[in-house]
Amino acid sequence: MVEPILEKLASRYTGQVKIVKINVDDNKDLARQMRVQSIPAVYAFKDGQPVDAFVGALPESQIKTFIDRLTDGAKPPLEMALEQAREALASGDT
Repeated sequence: MVEPILEKLASRYTGQVKIVKINVDDNKDLARQMRVQSIPAVYAFKDGQPVDAFVGALPESQIKTFIDRLTDGAKPPLEMALEQAREALASGDT
């Protein structure tokens, strides 16, 4: 349930967020190191270090909030481009 939501949201944040899936059955040492006790377990890394996490299925709105915190509130690239286009159009710069 979480995977499609993560992939959908990550695609909006092109270049800002990357999804990496790891099979805990095939990577038991890593799962033990990260203290994974149930799945889905989602860990966020920044500069190679874990910075946030959640376990279990969350609604899309909460996952979006999770990603927004990680990106320091930066808007997705498409959203930024559309906002710039609206501003340019409003000021008469076509």
